[in-house]
Amino acid sequence: MILNRPHFLVVGPAKTGTTWLYEQLRHVQGFKMPPTKEVCFFNEVNFLHTIDPDNAALLEKYGVMGHEISEAAIQAAKKRFAKRRKLNMQYAFEQKQYLWGLFYRYFPRNTTPLSAYLYSLLFTKEDGIITGDISPLYFPIKDEIIGLIAEYFPQLKVVMIIRDPVERAWSNIRMNYYSERAVAGFTIEGYLSKPINRGGDYAYAITNWEKHFGPNRIQYLFYDDLARHPNKFLQQFLDFVRPGTPVNAVFEGKIGKGVEKEMEPALRTELIKMNLPQYHFLANKFGAGSYPQKWLERMLEEPGGKG
Repeated sequence: MILNRPHFLVVGPAKTGTTWLYEQLRHVQGFKMPPTKEVCFFNEVNFLHTIDPDNAALLEKYGVMGHEISEAAIQAAKKRFAKRRKLNMQYAFEQKQYLWGLFYRYFPRNTTPLSAYLYSLLFTKEDGIITGDISPLYFPIKDEIIGLIAEYFPQLKVVMIIRDPVERAWSNIRMNYYSERAVAGFTIEGYLSKPINRGGDYAYAITNWEKHFGPNRIQYLFYDDLARHPNKFLQQFLDFVRPGTPVNAVFEGKIGKGVEKEMEPALRTELIKMNLPQYHFLANKFGAGSYPQKWLERMLEEPGGKG
């Protein structure tokens, strides 16, 4: 089975500007993104769990094709799910997106071709329109799941964003510990006491994604370019996904502003120690003169990188 939607995946990792990119693409002519940024179909928690296949069959019956949803289908879905208390309505921003949200929540998520086909229906099939899935939780998924993605979507392009590992880790800590979105039970001591998890392991993720997609179907972008030259960053992405698409202007929205807080020197030292293998891997992969090589040289001059 060969599926041609979506056209691309942005697999993160988290805290690398993926929300910014999603908001940009919502304003680029010729692109049509899902109504929620993170579809999160292939990450393991969702992908290996099946939710009531009968619901998916019903919604497919009413012709759910991307965002093109008939009024009859909307009414049928409302009637069918009126008593379902579990429905998460965060996706129902507009009436036209009501059924999309229902379909997204209830269709089966497993490793079958049918499940992959139903996933493809979440994306518009309009001629000449590019659509994609930006889900940072895809970054660390297992090798066998990446293999299925490559099998079902042989024309799919993959985008990964590379950020200084310590800066990315600090951004993650600020969100989970200091922000309004703080995770209950999260502690900095606990974070430092564990080996680097797969959600921030570039060596693990790059090796697995390249195994199935090869270097020509994967684009590596750098967060440094986003921070310094957002137009350049966006143009690089567009040149890969749809060559010839111009960047008219960068959307001036307030996207993902994190907590402003200085990192303590002792914490920085521990994060450098934890991430030093990542710096070496990235510098070796991207070579002399690259951002990762400069990061590594800088880290080796700091306490956590010496000795």
